[in-house]
Amino acid sequence: MSALGAYLIEAMLTLVLVGALGAALVYLTRRAGTSTGSGGLTVCGRLALDARKAIYLVKMGDQVLVLGSSEAGLHLLTTVPAKDLPEPQAVRASLLQQFISRLNAARAHDNMRKAARIAEGTQECQPSQERQQRS
Repeated sequence: MSALGAYLIEAMLTLVLVGALGAALVYLTRRAGTSTGSGGLTVCGRLALDARKAIYLVKMGDQVLVLGSSEAGLHLLTTVPAKDLPEPQAVRASLLQQFISRLNAARAHDNMRKAARIAEGTQECQPSQERQQRS
């Protein structure tokens, strides 16, 4: 193989590699739910209210715009300093902690109700019948 042929193959492989990395970056950015538009705007979050209405958080410099979207178009609801908003990972962790604590509280409440029924004699402790009733 000539030097020119080797150079062309190397250039093509480099081009394919750069294209694949670019496509992967676009895919991962879209998958993460953030996108950067022109002018330094970044969509930080979206909350769908129904099929045609949503609330968007758009970061613009050191401000976050809270925008309402509907059939009538976009409307600025308010602006918030970016430093006042928590990081998305902190929000997710906080929501997960709230969910776990509520789940544990519901389980404890359910166990207390079962124990009270057993203590009152209104329910016998027969796990096999309870499982059959749930099915």
